[in-house]
This record gives sequence, C-alpha cells and structure tokens, in this order.
Amino acid sequence: MDKTIRSTMQKTAILDFLKKHTGDHLPADDILTGLYNSGIKVGKATVYRYLNQLEKNGMVKKYTLSPSAPACWQYIGEHSNCMSHYHLMCLNCGGIVHVDSDILREFNKSMLNKVGFAIDDTKTVFYGLCNDCRQIKSNNESNYQSEQAKNSKL
Repeated sequence: MDKTIRSTMQKTAILDFLKKHTGDHLPADDILTGLYNSGIKVGKATVYRYLNQLEKNGMVKKYTLSPSAPACWQYIGEHSNCMSHYHLMCLNCGGIVHVDSDILREFNKSMLNKVGFAIDDTKTVFYGLCNDCRQIKSNNESNYQSEQAKNSKL
C-alpha cells in the first residue's frame, strides 16, 4: 500500500512540475533534476513511464528534435492547439523555441498541392542561432576584427 501512495505522490509531483513549465520542452533528466532540487525523489524509470502515460492521454507532447539530443516533453494539458507548431533550434546553445507560423502552414499546403508531400509540422526543426548567441557571435567577431586592426598597425 505504501508503494501505491508513493507512486501517486510521485505522479502528482511530475505533473505539477510539468504544469509549472508549460510551454517548455523538457528532457526527462531536467524533470528529474528539477524534482530532486525541490526535495522530491523520483526514479528515472517512473518519470519515463509516467511521461509515456501522459503522452497516450494527450497531456504531453514528445519531441525528438535530433538523433543526438534526448527526447523533450512539453505539457499541453487540454490545449490541443499546442500540438502543432514548428521548432527553431539554436546550433550553439541548443535552445528550442516553438513558433506558430501562417507562412509555414501555407508552405506546407503548397508542397502538398504541388508535389504531394505532406510535411509533419510537429517534427519540423529549423536550425540556426538564437538572438543571444547571434549577439555573442557578433560581439566576438567585432572584438576579433578590432584585435586584427590593432595588430596590423604594429
């Protein structure tokens, strides 16, 4: 009986954690770490089993954005409109942004009509640099060019 109560408390803790991070794409390890940092001990297998249950019930969406990255989970609750969107993944920091785009939806329709290819918008990932990483890169390039200019004067 103690095991059943513990399992229910763990599931509640996992679900509460996901709800607090609605909209975020979270790897299971981040969920484990977040729960552990809150003083809640949950086994990795328990987290995965419950995430799979929540996915089957339509409460979370599972994303596998690249073969080298762990699967991410997003709490969507009763908001089925969150299930269909595109992903922008930063090549530098690995950050993920999900976006809703009428232009991309029109592109999908066009590809379907012109070549008969149906794009799965839940698995579509565009790679590039997020704003923070672009700014860092730009600053580094500016600093490099300044150093090169100083060195050429010597």
